Amino acid sequence: MLSATADNNGNFATDFFTVPYFWQNSRQTFTVKSAGAAYDIPLTVTIGNFYPNIEPSTYYVSRGAGMTAKASGFAANEPVMLLVNGALATQQTADANGSAPFVFTAPSSGSSFTLTVEGSYSHVQSMRTITLH
Repeated sequence: MLSATADNNGNFATDFFTVPYFWQNSRQTFTVKSAGAAYDIPLTVTIGNFYPNIEPSTYYVSRGAGMTAKASGFAANEPVMLLVNGALATQQTADANGSAPFVFTAPSSGSSFTLTVEGSYSHVQSMRTITLH
């Protein structure tokens, strides 16, 4: 429960409330109550989805070469995993805008590999295929 005191104009503010990740793509209803009012006020909030994206520095890279990628569209301060062919390569914490930079090494064998970013809390993903030469 959050509580606040209204000013002379009836305005009030509460402390910040962290929205749980599992509330994404849902509607949540809260009730504003007043000790002196005759009625409660329902407040419905629509919570959207996360739309992650990964931008690799290149889509064609030499085997074993270094490269970078930028993840975006995650929750602020969410740990974001970078997976290469499904295996964890590195992890970064998203900044206040939901972005995270990565530096990693491309696989040394094969003709291509899959690059995936996944939010540790939201579990949303973005994936790209990179060609090795």
